[in-house]
Amino acid sequence: MPVAEYRSWMDFYQVEPWGDLRADLRAGIIASTFVRLMGAKGARPKPLDFMPIVAAQQQRKRARDGGAASELRAALMVGFKGRVKHIKLKGARHG
Repeated sequence: MPVAEYRSWMDFYQVEPWGDLRADLRAGIIASTFVRLMGAKGARPKPLDFMPIVAAQQQRKRARDGGAASELRAALMVGFKGRVKHIKLKGARHG
């Protein structure tokens, strides 16, 4: 395969990913919708609840990075799109 074709496939994957992870996400969306419709009143499962491989990866990342507080901090930083340089979470342990 020529390099140009390989690069075009890489670019296409960035726009429209495929594979097992994407299929698991679709199945998770369907399963969470079904549980919301047929499950217990007030049940609000997320598609990630039905993706055990992704959940295990997130737990490993939390353990490696210092817990849920660092994950929340990272999500907030992304949400502020670089407009803030530091976020201090009240009650969060530093370490």
